[in-house]
Amino acid sequence: MQGVLRFVPGGVGAIAAFGVSKLLAWTDLSFDLGVFLVTYLVITIVVDRGLAGYGRGPRKS
Repeated sequence: MQGVLRFVPGGVGAIAAFGVSKLLAWTDLSFDLGVFLVTYLVITIVVDRGLAGYGRGPRKS
């Protein structure tokens, strides 16, 4: 399961960036590519940080 979770942040980032790219399909190609890359990076980092604590168990205060 840990092996599959390694690919989740990138997959989610790619899907989100693809959706944003389709929303901005009417724009210039360079702008569309820039938004795709920024969206991919932001979503991938957010999901990666969210999954960082997966499997460690509950936090102790």
